[in-house]
Amino acid sequence: MDQRDTPGISPPEGPRVRRFPRLMAQPIDRHLGHRRIALAGLGVLVALVLIGFGVVRVVRLTKSYVDAGPTYHLTYGEIHLDPPPPAWFRGGSVAFLEQVLGGSGEFRSFSALDFDPDHLRLLFKLSPWVERVSGVTKAHPNRVTVRLHYREPVAIERLDDESERTVIDRDAVLLPREDVDPDFLERLVRLSRFERPAEPRPGQLWSQMDPKSGIPVRNERVLAAARLAAYFRERLSLEPTTPPPLPRLYIHAWGECGLYAQVGADLMFRWAEARRNTPSDGLTPEAKWDLLRKFVRERPQAGDQPVSYWKFTGHGVEQIAPEGTGQSANRPDRKSAIRRTGGVPAAASRRNAPGY
Repeated sequence: MDQRDTPGISPPEGPRVRRFPRLMAQPIDRHLGHRRIALAGLGVLVALVLIGFGVVRVVRLTKSYVDAGPTYHLTYGEIHLDPPPPAWFRGGSVAFLEQVLGGSGEFRSFSALDFDPDHLRLLFKLSPWVERVSGVTKAHPNRVTVRLHYREPVAIERLDDESERTVIDRDAVLLPREDVDPDFLERLVRLSRFERPAEPRPGQLWSQMDPKSGIPVRNERVLAAARLAAYFRERLSLEPTTPPPLPRLYIHAWGECGLYAQVGADLMFRWAEARRNTPSDGLTPEAKWDLLRKFVRERPQAGDQPVSYWKFTGHGVEQIAPEGTGQSANRPDRKSAIRRTGGVPAAASRRNAPGY
């Protein structure tokens, strides 16, 4: 019997067809996947931004509504000053706040929850009466407190025509005279024969023109006079008030940098030397004050007396010739001791006193 080999089955020609194509995984377009992810992320970001904007808007509207409420509302006239202006300041806190904040629209009406404390502090610093602002505090619901250190007048300028103009504090800062009670002005130390301020504006230092640079610089002698006036007022405050411990006090310019202290109408005391680099008497201000106080208290009161000039020494008070006072600010010192306390130069007269 013939044995025949079974012929093999050859695959059909042409492309290979996969069975069950629906169950096969479809190829992925990677570019399309990245694009969809980016779009989805952008959509989430936009949504978050819109939500954040809405939240901020709601918060602002709520804050505006609360700030506008009468509970937190106040005007600049309701700001609390700690301490209040001194008794000699005319008009008290009302006038002071009007002077400092009256021109600022920001604080005419504001909320205690929504204002700039630094800007408020700056406005107070601009006042000539404010030496330092210690702080600005807020308390519930609408109490705003400003802590201040005020400048206090110590001296007033007296001109040759007997008019009085410039008021200064211990740092020789010019102050508005019209803000000070007239009775308080009467008790200030008088300044006489000082060079007029180069820039007579409140809040500025008493300055003079520098001949080299041509710009205003601080007048050092006026500063020394202001410190001396402050010292006099401090010592007078420790004295009994009745009767007055001393008559009215004047401070006169003398020479290049010298100072004379005048007590009443007829007593002139040399307080500081007329020229720089001139040896002083070696006495402290306290020692000079004690000598002056004792001399004035023990001196007989005999009505009108001629003007006499005196200097301080380690032994007490000695009288000097009037030529040494420098009736002119540029006159050289020609001092000559006459004798110890008790005598009066015949040539001196009450009318010649610089501060009389």
